[in-house]
Amino acid sequence: MKLQLVVSGVSVEILQTLGYSVLREGNVLVLPGGNSLFVAEACSGITSIVTLTPLGVTLAYFTESTWGRRLVIVAAVIPLAMIGNLIRVIATVLAADAYGVQRVTQSALHELAGLLTFALMCLLLVAVGVLQRRLCRTAGASPGGRR
Repeated sequence: MKLQLVVSGVSVEILQTLGYSVLREGNVLVLPGGNSLFVAEACSGITSIVTLTPLGVTLAYFTESTWGRRLVIVAAVIPLAMIGNLIRVIATVLAADAYGVQRVTQSALHELAGLLTFALMCLLLVAVGVLQRRLCRTAGASPGGRR
């Protein structure tokens, strides 16, 4: 429940910063026309954390050689899951405002958005590993270009 409140609260803050008039009542987002969107448990981030963690552990085990670098990849799961779900909630609010709540939330597009968001989180997890490798390689290089 706390993750639902965090995701809905941060989403509203971002949307209001972007100029959208959205209010929050618990984990319900109220749109300008009076329509509301319920931020469900699936959008809280917990599902993404549970599904991304085994992927992160597997990726870390097979791509990294030190425990520290493995830990960085696994630890990245939580913020990436939260960011991914923030993106999904914000996109849902924007789409619901433009096309209507029923049309957006009760269509296959809503499920597709969830899958695309998860795919984005997976790519970002891989990007963390790639970035970490590049940073570690750069940090380990000597001024003459040798290691």
